[in-house]
Amino acid sequence: MFASPTGGALNPNTDYHEWKSLLEEAGLREGRLHDARHTAATVLLLLEVPLRTVMSIMGWSSVEMAARYQHITDAIRQKVAGQVGQVIWQTTSSPDSTDMVTVRREALAIILPIVDAGLAHSDVEALADLEDAIAHLRAALAGSGPDSE
Repeated sequence: MFASPTGGALNPNTDYHEWKSLLEEAGLREGRLHDARHTAATVLLLLEVPLRTVMSIMGWSSVEMAARYQHITDAIRQKVAGQVGQVIWQTTSSPDSTDMVTVRREALAIILPIVDAGLAHSDVEALADLEDAIAHLRAALAGSGPDSE
């Protein structure tokens, strides 16, 4: 139980009114106090705080709560895309100062078996497209496809 500074009982509306006042003073849009929990959880995700630490801070006992409260942002998507790009693509400069982007064959050789294993759990509709993409990647690795060096 929480108490007021003088030790008395808190009015149940105190948090609500203080929250609304803080939002107004900060010049922020109207929002629920509960929305701040989603924001805090997402900030911890952006800071890459380990999940067990997030669970402790947020008072969660299950990983499912992180999925409910932490929201994937465009910044996170862009970071992951950049990391994947660094694994798959290699940029080299030619003598005429033009950049060439090529496939890192060793990375694809490692990734393809993982993709193959994932196909067993894919949607039936997406399966044909994925199989075509894998065939294209295999051709590139073999040096016989349009992506070959």
